[in-house]
Amino acid sequence: MAKNLRKQGKYKDAYKLLRRSEAGHPHDLNITWLYAQTALWTGHIAVSEKAYADAMRDHPGNYYLMLDYARMLVEIGEYSRALPLISAYLKFDPESVDANLLMGKMDYYKSQYPAAKGWLDKVISKEPENQDAGKLRHEIYLARSPHFGINGGFTTDDQPMTTITPSVVFGLFLHTLSDLHITLAAPIFQNSGKTREAYWLSATNTAVFPDSKTSMTLGAGILRYPSGKKMNWTGNFGISKTLIRQLDLGLEFDRAPYFYTLSSIDTSLMQNHAALSLAWNESKTWTGRLTIEGSKYSWDHHNTYGFNFWGFAPPLKLSVFEFRIGYGFNYSTANQNRFTSQKTLSWPG
Repeated sequence: MAKNLRKQGKYKDAYKLLRRSEAGHPHDLNITWLYAQTALWTGHIAVSEKAYADAMRDHPGNYYLMLDYARMLVEIGEYSRALPLISAYLKFDPESVDANLLMGKMDYYKSQYPAAKGWLDKVISKEPENQDAGKLRHEIYLARSPHFGINGGFTTDDQPMTTITPSVVFGLFLHTLSDLHITLAAPIFQNSGKTREAYWLSATNTAVFPDSKTSMTLGAGILRYPSGKKMNWTGNFGISKTLIRQLDLGLEFDRAPYFYTLSSIDTSLMQNHAALSLAWNESKTWTGRLTIEGSKYSWDHHNTYGFNFWGFAPPLKLSVFEFRIGYGFNYSTANQNRFTSQKTLSWPG
């Protein structure tokens, strides 16, 4: 019955049925295996992990169960735990398309593109029409290829000021420890018939450390202001660490120009910004992010502080459509209130 419910897409009903069945037959391989799979599909990750581990304990010689368990671990990002299982399976069946594809996926997720391509090449040589392997190899080609982009932005407000921000970006993946991006931007500011422009050259490198589930970004740049041809430096640093499963802790610092007011264009104002964030990145269940941040402005020692969060509920499916309900909140404050009314407030009476 559980298999029929799964075929009908009623995964929650199948999960409830299998949970009762597994409680009554904890050592039945078929029930526990189906329970582990269905728990994963319904977002019960911890339940799925335990069910797979129990099944492997009772049936250590079942290589097909071993490979399915490894597939689940790769899906939730537990690469170090999945690798021994896949390696053991490959000793049993070195030509296995599923095992080689799983190794390719794991190395791809860890940004180890040459190794991933080797596994995928082996899969495609045995199954040229394998769409998963072909699509993933295409993604690797894109990730490793040099790329060039032209971007632009436009804003206007009642200061009055109009800002046009053309930029060009060049990217090159060299290694897991070196994903390089170089950007040249030329913001143009228009006010009262007068046009001024700035020039900003920056370079950023991202390094990924897959074994520790950590990535680090480091960048630096040089900026020429539109006012008096003044020069200044910019920079950014960020580090992200996956703590457990899909829980990520991030820390960011950046130093950049503040180009949002007429006075800041004239005074070479720099913004020093720091942020600490905690995010749960799970596409099938709840997902969200909490961020605490602060900024300090170099010219007048003005400080701002704030926090924000957003979250989305698990997806709701209606026919071929998928919806998410979410909520976001933002709060900010400053050590000084500099609001000035441009118009006189009129009171009744």
